[in-house]
Amino acid sequence: MVRNRNMDIFRSIALLTVMVYHFWVVTGSFSFLPSPVTTLISLGGEIGVTAFFALSGFGIFCSLKKEESEKQKFSISNYVKRRAIRIIPLYYISILFTLLLINAQSLSVDGVKDILAHIFFIHNIFPQYHGSINGVLWTMGVIVQFYIIAPLLYRAFRAKGYLTEIICIITTCFLKGITYHYFLPTLGLENYSFIYGRQLFTALDNFSTGMFVAWLLYERRMKIKNGIKKCIFFLLTLFLLFLLCKSGIRLGIHTNNISGYIWHSLLAGIIGVLMFIFSQLNLEKANYIVKMFLWISKYEYGIYIWHLLIFNNLIATSSLVKNAVENSAQVLLLIPFLTSAIFCGFLFTKMTDKFCFKSLGGNFKCLPKEK
Repeated sequence: MVRNRNMDIFRSIALLTVMVYHFWVVTGSFSFLPSPVTTLISLGGEIGVTAFFALSGFGIFCSLKKEESEKQKFSISNYVKRRAIRIIPLYYISILFTLLLINAQSLSVDGVKDILAHIFFIHNIFPQYHGSINGVLWTMGVIVQFYIIAPLLYRAFRAKGYLTEIICIITTCFLKGITYHYFLPTLGLENYSFIYGRQLFTALDNFSTGMFVAWLLYERRMKIKNGIKKCIFFLLTLFLLFLLCKSGIRLGIHTNNISGYIWHSLLAGIIGVLMFIFSQLNLEKANYIVKMFLWISKYEYGIYIWHLLIFNNLIATSSLVKNAVENSAQVLLLIPFLTSAIFCGFLFTKMTDKFCFKSLGGNFKCLPKEK
């Protein structure tokens, strides 16, 4: 099974979308021109994270299919080992670094619980621990929980692809409606709609959509052969994404109404269509821009984990940055912020890989990114 490099480029775009959104937030949510750009950036975090979830589903489906084709048998131990090697080292090192150097926590009972919740990837469930150490790590809790059920979901797609996707969408929207309309008001947790609207059970269709796209590509062998049709569908889907963002801003996306129940499902569907089309584009791999995106994708996980810490540190410690923000010149900081975060993510990834290589007796190597 040949690796789809277009999905690596798509992953880089999702990463940059999240990074630009976080830059926009930490520098004061300033207005971009033209206004449609501001509309997309204001929901860039939702777009990027939903894309990450869909890409996780896509990557897991492809990984399991490749393993089955090579070994004719699914190995739970190999599955767990691959996920653990790819996720845990950088994740744990980022937590340790943050606690020691940036956001040291007292050794209170609640502080220890916070650390333990992060270690076992359940911190996203608790409002007091959600984003407490590093604001982006909540997504890793959701993704790891998805990995637990992914083999079963993979089997379901192999058996009944269309039916499985429909069930996942209906189940997700129903559970989100129940959560927003009954669960949160009953427990007095209305202020935590974002947290409980982005749990595994309320984001399942995000992951399933990625698996569905992989199923269509590699099981059903569906393709769009006409290049003009690809461009038209791609541009039309981007326009629908813009309209969805406009409606989300107007009606709400983490709200106790129809928009809150279905908005992320519609977003996942649009991103799934974009992934399906993007996977079939004829991108010249020798192109320098394509190479840059592929390089960013290679270190995407480390960049993602570290970028918000770098942004917050620059805002807190740099007088030059503070002056730019005070003088409404934030846009001039965009490239330096992105460059700094990408370099630090690359550096920490290389350091972690080298450490793991030695600690595992030289048997460790970078694994294909599936998130």
